[in-house]
Amino acid sequence: MEKLNLKNVENILALTPLQEGMLFHYLQAPQSELYFEQLSLEISGAIEYELFEGAWNVVIKTNEMLRVVFRWEKVDNPVQIVLKEHKVQPRYIDLSCFDTSERQERLEEIKRKDAQEKFDLQEVPFRVTLCKIAEEEYTMIISNHHILYDGWSTGIILKEFFRAYHKLCPGVRSRKLPLKPPFNEFIKWSQRQDINKQQKFWSEYLAGFEAPTELPIKRKSEEETRSKVEGYSIILEENLRGKLDIFVKNNRVTLASVFYTAWGILLQKYCSSGDVVFGTTVSGRTAAIKGIEDMVGLFINTIPLRIETIPHEKIGDVVFRTDKLMQEREEFENTPLVNIGSYSSVGSGGSLFDTIVVIENYPLDNRLVPDGCLLSIHSYSMAEITHFDLSVGIMLLDEIEIKFSGKQELFEKKTIENLARHFKGVVQNIVENQEMALSQLDLISTE
Repeated sequence: MEKLNLKNVENILALTPLQEGMLFHYLQAPQSELYFEQLSLEISGAIEYELFEGAWNVVIKTNEMLRVVFRWEKVDNPVQIVLKEHKVQPRYIDLSCFDTSERQERLEEIKRKDAQEKFDLQEVPFRVTLCKIAEEEYTMIISNHHILYDGWSTGIILKEFFRAYHKLCPGVRSRKLPLKPPFNEFIKWSQRQDINKQQKFWSEYLAGFEAPTELPIKRKSEEETRSKVEGYSIILEENLRGKLDIFVKNNRVTLASVFYTAWGILLQKYCSSGDVVFGTTVSGRTAAIKGIEDMVGLFINTIPLRIETIPHEKIGDVVFRTDKLMQEREEFENTPLVNIGSYSSVGSGGSLFDTIVVIENYPLDNRLVPDGCLLSIHSYSMAEITHFDLSVGIMLLDEIEIKFSGKQELFEKKTIENLARHFKGVVQNIVENQEMALSQLDLISTE
């Protein structure tokens, strides 16, 4: 570990509860792939390396979370130290001399090796790789530890990068840096929350819930490594998407409440229980901080959602109640998950759930690129591993893509494919048969 130059220290901050949780998992297994994030973007346009580095340095200068290192030894509580100066050192790789198949193989190998190169949180856990695929065709790989920022922040970072690149191009004026409040404003806001009110709400919310909800379709594993993921994605057909939009509009509920209810009902059917809990990720950007929507950092939080039903209850009524409960818990969504667990009968020593549903509605495409910019995005892919056994990521853009990611040693591919098919079936029943009683809903299709 390189000793810090005190002259290069801008600020020393506490960690948010979620950052503390991620640091805990990191210290348990520093070589694990947990919370390693890798975003790949296919970009077209003539890239000048000097402008490329300059644009990234503008983004880093504007967002202090891209200049952060962590320290935990010889301190009472872990801290994150914001550096005054930190320059990006992109890796440039030219693959344009290879034929199409070999180029693709080499690109996949670069991504694999990048994922295997673990971050040291005592250094800034953020790096950029630019691979030249052909003339005016590139793949940009952005890797970071999730402890720095969330998915919404990824969109902000990319938007600022393309804007900075455009403004650095010759002939383009106006090079002012965007002004935004520091991430420390959010940390201070979090520390001001009323713990007693949080405890009262979550104690009442989880009253009577005594055993964690665990998917019974997992196979037992003796393996120690728990990093490889089995993934499977589905895209909802246009017809079903249309029915979803009509259902949401007519019933004045959110798409999130429909998908959360669907996952809750699926868990109930799998677990043979009318009372289940699973994790949901909230944006954390409801804090009354001016400019919070443009800030980069880890604002998200994972909190439980409880779905309680009775057999003869109508499916639509479950959605309405879920939507209402989500509104009620919004005030308390910043409560650390470890605290919520301690307020329940399960206790802080055990997890309340082993599955998590993440609703994502931030674009990572050409909507981030300013008009007139010489670069454009063709496609992108994102890879991340959490410590939960199964994650369901729902991307709400022009198409609705649902990605199921389960730990390879716990789930067979066929199991996850069945799960995806059953989930889609529940969503379809919600929007087509909202008067149906839950007891009549069958996960197994006629086929």
